[in-house]
Amino acid sequence: MPLPLLPAFGGFCAGRAGHYYGGHVHGVPHHWIPGACAVAYGLAARNPAVTAAGVGMMVSDWHDLRALRFFAPSAADLLPRGQRRFWALD
Repeated sequence: MPLPLLPAFGGFCAGRAGHYYGGHVHGVPHHWIPGACAVAYGLAARNPAVTAAGVGMMVSDWHDLRALRFFAPSAADLLPRGQRRFWALD
């Protein structure tokens, strides 16, 4: 079954908002972690919408997921608000 696009886009938007507005806070986990938990829960509960939202959150934090960053902010998170990009995969 293909992933539902609307929940995936919603998860992507939620992940980007969390990254843009709260990614610079020290001690807060990167948002790919709750995305991975949502994927695991969605697969276990056989809920494709939750799985798609989790995949969207994980994709929105792709660089930190690939580097397995858990709590440390990435370099893009430390930029001033005017230099951060909302829709970028950083």
